[in-house]
Amino acid sequence: MHRDVALKWVIELSSCGSTCFQVGMLLRHWSVLAKKDVITALSKKFSDFGISKDQKRSALFKLEKRGLIRVTRLKGTNPTVVVIDGSISSSRNFGTQQKSQLTNLSEGLYFLHRDISLEWVKELSSCGSTCFQVGMLLRYWSVLEKADIIAATSKKFSVFNISKDQKRSALFELEERGLIQVMRNKGANPRVVVVEKSGLSTHACRI
Repeated sequence: MHRDVALKWVIELSSCGSTCFQVGMLLRHWSVLAKKDVITALSKKFSDFGISKDQKRSALFKLEKRGLIRVTRLKGTNPTVVVIDGSISSSRNFGTQQKSQLTNLSEGLYFLHRDISLEWVKELSSCGSTCFQVGMLLRYWSVLEKADIIAATSKKFSVFNISKDQKRSALFELEERGLIQVMRNKGANPRVVVVEKSGLSTHACRI
């Protein structure tokens, strides 16, 4: 993922539920995209990723209660949000490679990392919040391990509060949507390959 997004923050985010995970990751994406600490939480922006107004409101309250964000609410306006993550470094201090990544994000091509196309994430969002969480974790491990094939072990998912049944169901759904390919062998954890319909290379350039 992007260097601004700490693993500790994502693990805490996962404990809030899949809808909160989706809302939180979208907030991080828009923060990086806008190069701003304060994000306006527009319902229209969330609706593009399958999040309703009520889901947004509920998730913001939960994330604020967990200390993951700070929300400013004014009557008659959309709330503004600041992400609380002690590991955040200013995007203005990025080197050449990170500036290149931010340029690609601002062009609307990628989601938090140049290996992850925005088109893929929007399709992922249409599968529901649990699928979104499973899909983003698969992309995270692919980037982390620099591998096209990811071992989808239940132990790895459990760290992010995804059960074995949720994993199984999400993998079937994502495979049905053509977002991943799953290789299954009896008695072994499934192995997954992400399918990018846009033709963008999964390992074109590592950040």
